[in-house]
Amino acid sequence: MGLFGEKKMERVYAGIVDIRSGSIGIGIVASEISEATPTVVFETRIPLQFKDTPTPREYFKLAKATLSRIESHFKEEGTQQLLAFDSDAEISEVLVTCSSPWSHTVTRSIFFEKDEPFKVTKGLIADLVEEAEDESGTTHKESQIAGSAGFDVTDRRVTEMRANGYAVKDAVGHVVSSVQFSQISSLMATDITNLVYNFTARIFPKAKGQLRAYMSAFGSVMKEVDPDLKTFCAIDISGEATEIAVVKDGVVQQTTFIPYGTTTLIRNISRADKNSEHDSASRLRAYSEKTIAVGDGAHIGEQLRTYQKNFTEAVEKLHETHHIPSSVVVSMLPGTDAILMEQIAGSLSDITKETHTFVTLEGGILAEIARDAHDGIIAVLARSFHENHR
Repeated sequence: MGLFGEKKMERVYAGIVDIRSGSIGIGIVASEISEATPTVVFETRIPLQFKDTPTPREYFKLAKATLSRIESHFKEEGTQQLLAFDSDAEISEVLVTCSSPWSHTVTRSIFFEKDEPFKVTKGLIADLVEEAEDESGTTHKESQIAGSAGFDVTDRRVTEMRANGYAVKDAVGHVVSSVQFSQISSLMATDITNLVYNFTARIFPKAKGQLRAYMSAFGSVMKEVDPDLKTFCAIDISGEATEIAVVKDGVVQQTTFIPYGTTTLIRNISRADKNSEHDSASRLRAYSEKTIAVGDGAHIGEQLRTYQKNFTEAVEKLHETHHIPSSVVVSMLPGTDAILMEQIAGSLSDITKETHTFVTLEGGILAEIARDAHDGIIAVLARSFHENHR
């Protein structure tokens, strides 16, 4: 939904779809304007299993097959759970997000002032955005990503408006001497958008859709959940990638990623140990919990050091342009909580020479994001849709 919406219904049901490097999730959210948090009515997730680091073609092929499995599961269980929750329910909207390496978030800040007071109008905002797109180097970054890597701009939204330096929900109609806001663009791999359009047309034929980069939704949701969390480092760990971002006032300032995630790690350990990936995952967890003899975890330690080296290099480059905040919020799937936290904490401490506080999407914070959610990623999407609906 854009900045200027129509009159909203009291309760809306939406489908939510999450495309990640190592899995695909789907859910249904009930959003009621009068409620602070949404309710997750249904959620499920299917992993993407690769024998090696996938090429884009291999990923898109398996993602297409997995979406077919998701569709069957949704029709069998999702629809039943929705009607059990509300026999008159209909899904009228859908939110799809995608994470690295198949999405990017690009942010530009726009500031306008005059000596004499002026009235902020929708037309002025549109003109400022258009002017910024013509002049800003950020637009060039958008076109570079879209043109060279096969990405589409799927969403642009205006947020964090300020009138005369004061935060306002909507500056339109205000008479001011200055106005400031951020425009966030989400870019998604063209092959992913094509898959998503076909999938949502089949499964949500009557729903209006929006496609966003996951990190864009994640940053804005955490601001709503914890208003005191003004600036933080957002880290999203998925199966085949780890994305890092600096977020200020709910707006992603800059992102980077490495093509290493928990699935990559387990697969590399499995190959080195000549064990099954199931056994390697168990050994990795035992190693992180320090319940395995150090001598028995040589290959695990080696792979963790490789991960940390790549993570450190990426964060160092990010830190050159944006200070890494001391507050860190980590988004990950259930079961991967402790595996990489030691490496991440060590890298951040070495780079910034500061002590960091960590928040993960589990327990009490998960309940604050969305009711009845077990999958932290689905919870973020549910809350993101809910905030837009409200």
